[in-house]
Amino acid sequence: HLPFSHLLCLDANSDMVKQTQRFLCESQVGGFGTSLSMSELLPVKNHSLDCAFSFNAVHHFVLEAFLREIGAALKESGRLFLYTRLPEHNEESIWGKHFPGFIEKETRLHGLENMKREIEMQTDLDLEEVKGFRYLRVSSLEKLISQVRRLRAPELKSGRPAAENSRPSAWEAAIIT
Repeated sequence: HLPFSHLLCLDANSDMVKQTQRFLCESQVGGFGTSLSMSELLPVKNHSLDCAFSFNAVHHFVLEAFLREIGAALKESGRLFLYTRLPEHNEESIWGKHFPGFIEKETRLHGLENMKREIEMQTDLDLEEVKGFRYLRVSSLEKLISQVRRLRAPELKSGRPAAENSRPSAWEAAIIT
């Protein structure tokens, strides 16, 4: 059981909402609701939230609009917790180091200074603390290549010739060679 009265889980992706609902039900978590919602148009009343959390998702938001919306939704003593990657995290990751084009492709991440400026511009939000986290991840090359292939599966089923489907992608080729 969660130590608060109600948990509202929001996402703009219906599959993520369904997965969240399924996970919470299977985990026997009560007192929650899920809703399909854009981060810039929250289905909550102003000054109604004690806290809000965003985990590795803020790079999908229109940052200024999200901060304005969440600032209005939080109670005066409310807290916003953002967990996100920064562009330099991608550069330091195995994906950034060993998958050609990954850093150029993943351009949605907000830099820390930009996020600080955006928060400072909001009248309903005050930045209290920025804390960095380090988590050592270990994965084999085979597992990463398998992930790339699995992520490509929908495009592979799109009707391209079988011979073309069996060729490695540019990322796979760079890793394999």
